[in-house]
Amino acid sequence: MTIDKFEGTFRMNAQGVALSAPAVAVSKDQRTHISVEGCDGGFVIVVAIEGMTEECATAAAARAADVTYERILLEIPEYIASPTPPRLERSIFTPAMPEVRRVFLQPMRIAITGGSARFASSIAPARLQPAIDQAQRELGDASVAGSNVDSARRLFRVAMETTDPVSGYLVCYGALQLFALSAYGKREGRYQQSIDRLLCAEDSLLTMVAGRKGPETIFTEARNRFIHAEDRGENPEEAMQLMGQRLKEFLVLTARILKR
Repeated sequence: MTIDKFEGTFRMNAQGVALSAPAVAVSKDQRTHISVEGCDGGFVIVVAIEGMTEECATAAAARAADVTYERILLEIPEYIASPTPPRLERSIFTPAMPEVRRVFLQPMRIAITGGSARFASSIAPARLQPAIDQAQRELGDASVAGSNVDSARRLFRVAMETTDPVSGYLVCYGALQLFALSAYGKREGRYQQSIDRLLCAEDSLLTMVAGRKGPETIFTEARNRFIHAEDRGENPEEAMQLMGQRLKEFLVLTARILKR
């Protein structure tokens, strides 16, 4: 049986970020509506699907929420201020009943820690609107799913969600390796120079250091010092500390590259 409209509500945990107003995108055929609204401790992604059976609508909504979430992650790495990593959680999926999901749309609270107020960073819906619009376009483009770019964004999602800074750093580097294959082809894209090329194209003022095989960015330097610590007779813990120090900057720069 086909129901007029199903609605999936997905909570996106993103401590330290507040959305000042909803952002909305609608598919070309008007069947899929995606809205992102602020809630306590992150966002609520609401996906409304029209003209499908419940089984098909459930799968379509989950896919739409995944793509939207991954696109939003590319917009907000610099805003994540909590050690708690972002997560996407399915809350409810029912025939469209707006009154049901209102319980998820609580006002943003101020967390009091050590006698001081910690305010969330407020971002305007215009900041997220391109991400939601792009998510809608990708949902209608079958060539995106399974591509190196798609896989790179999924790896970036893992990097953002991990609690271990070393793992997050290495996974983030892997995301750039996949993206480089798409950007420069299998022949050129498989070398670390292609990753530094991506990074420098995004930030022309990026610091370069002397590497074993020529100049390399500070992000490749940190990765190589850890990966090759034993061969070089170096202390891997120093490299681990270095990756932790550079992780946030690396995530922000990688997100800008993956948005292309």
